[in-house]
Amino acid sequence: MNGNIAGSYAPSSIRKLPLKVVQVSGSGYDLRQSSTQNAFKYLLYGQPLPVLPLAAFYYRNFGFTTDGPALPPNGLIDIFQGDFGFRTDAEMAEFDLLFSVDIPDRTDWFEPSNPPVATGDADGEGR
Repeated sequence: MNGNIAGSYAPSSIRKLPLKVVQVSGSGYDLRQSSTQNAFKYLLYGQPLPVLPLAAFYYRNFGFTTDGPALPPNGLIDIFQGDFGFRTDAEMAEFDLLFSVDIPDRTDWFEPSNPPVATGDADGEGR
């Protein structure tokens, strides 16, 4: 492993393949024209990325509250789309190119939060 991980992301360290999607701009990066198509071709090798596992991993330390039943998998995908700016028709076309929304057939995606019950006496003070 590289002993200088932060330096690995410096413009001077970027490799050729990512440069097909981004261009160096000062000490950072800008997306190139056609970055969506280039990301699909060069970074995803022409295969859409399954978005549900990505979103589940990304939100693994977050909790969601609902007014009804547990959040379904497509609800998590909706949150991901909103958080990452896939809202308009043009943005959704990019989403559809980059991501697969296939959901495996299962029902135990999420578990309810059961916070511990505080113990205490009648005046609310714990022991």
